Amino acid sequence: MRAAAAIIGAVIASLPSDTTPVCITLGGPPRAYWYSPNAALLRTIDREARRVVGPGDCPPTYESMVVLVDSVGRSLNPVRPPGYIDPYHLIVRHEVMVGADSTVAALDVHQGTSNTYYRCVAHRALGAKWVAECRKTGTSISALPPNKSLQLTSARSAEALRLSAWQVASACQLVSRIFS
Repeated sequence: MRAAAAIIGAVIASLPSDTTPVCITLGGPPRAYWYSPNAALLRTIDREARRVVGPGDCPPTYESMVVLVDSVGRSLNPVRPPGYIDPYHLIVRHEVMVGADSTVAALDVHQGTSNTYYRCVAHRALGAKWVAECRKTGTSISALPPNKSLQLTSARSAEALRLSAWQVASACQLVSRIFS
């Protein structure tokens, strides 16, 4: 649980500095596949100034790529209150313990129609405190909000090379810690 808290806290720390709530969902094995975090995990997460909740307590998201209309074409989508910011949905997709002192995880963060993907490594440091390092591995959008513009660049290939090098270096460090 402490490794997961360190990883989730590291991702929360990488989000823009505001007080937008973060809704956490944990991936897991069958019966449900998606789980709410327990109260102990929620208390352990370093949350900055944010409210951190499970999916059942998450405030509404208004940004959508779907427009619902009635039979005469009037919008049925709820109207976003002025100044309202959609919450972040943080999903821990895969968490794997590597030995007794290391964990790797894949996480997704969604806000409205924007998506950001992370890969994280956590290890137990001196004093049994868990320390996590996370890297953003990609972004995507389901629909472009009306106040945003999109500019495609060739930076993605350079980013992919940096990411690949980071993954190899992280894996090497993790293996050397396990065997030392």
